[in-house]
Amino acid sequence: MMTLGDISKNLEKLHNWSLDANSITKEFEFNNFNEVLGFLSKIAELVDKYEHYPTILISKNQVRTSLTTIGSGLTEKDFNFAKDIDKISA
Repeated sequence: MMTLGDISKNLEKLHNWSLDANSITKEFEFNNFNEVLGFLSKIAELVDKYEHYPTILISKNQVRTSLTTIGSGLTEKDFNFAKDIDKISA
C-alpha cells in the first residue's frame, strides 16, 4: 500500500485527478453521448491491458472515473492506468 506522500507525488504527475478516500477520481466532459461511448470503448481496452477495473459513473455527457486496488488501497497500477486514461481523453 502506498503512503500519503507517495500518493501525493503520483497525483502531481496526473492532470486534474484527485484523492477521494481510498481512490483517485477524475471527471471528464464530452460534447455528446457518442463521444462518451467512444471514450468508454477506449477504457475497455485499458481494462484488458491492466486487468484492472475502474468504477465509472455516466451522466449525459459526463464520465466520472475512479481507480483503486481492492484490498490494497492505491497502487502504481492505479496511477499508470490514470495516465493512460488521460492520454485517451485528449
